[in-house]
Amino acid sequence: ASPARSQCSCDGHCPCTSSKTNCKLCSCGHDGRVDDYDNSVYEFDLFWKELYALLSKTPMKILVVYLSDHGESLGENGRWGHGFIEPLSFEVPIMIMSFNQPLPAVTQTLPKYLTHYNLGLFLANELGYESNQASDVLPPDYEVYGNDIDGFAGKAAINFKDTSYSFDYSP
Repeated sequence: ASPARSQCSCDGHCPCTSSKTNCKLCSCGHDGRVDDYDNSVYEFDLFWKELYALLSKTPMKILVVYLSDHGESLGENGRWGHGFIEPLSFEVPIMIMSFNQPLPAVTQTLPKYLTHYNLGLFLANELGYESNQASDVLPPDYEVYGNDIDGFAGKAAINFKDTSYSFDYSP
């Protein structure tokens, strides 16, 4: 069953607490898109709980890598969704878990900001493919291209430095 939807937090003085997801009756600022996002996280938590229980019972060696292909803006700076060339769109959390085997040693040295390119090298190595490039060494420069519903949203050149990065945006 789906969870109960998030509700407005305007201290119960607004009719939207009756479980409507987009408050248009007061100025509390409640927006149903945040509820939708929160509920998707909750649904994933339910899914992960079941998957974790299943994977914990198997004797097989399993490596799970979970991440998103993009982040999501939830009203920050008046932006909603993704496709914007800014950290909220391209910084995404990653989860790497291992069942019935230790985590690969390289997971201890993966950079704080891991590119999809580096993740691909890591996964290829774990699947037995060799590369002459290390998955824990970031490229000196990296480009991110953004697409939005209207087409090209711009390009960012990213320069990695130790545990941080800088980027230059060009529309």
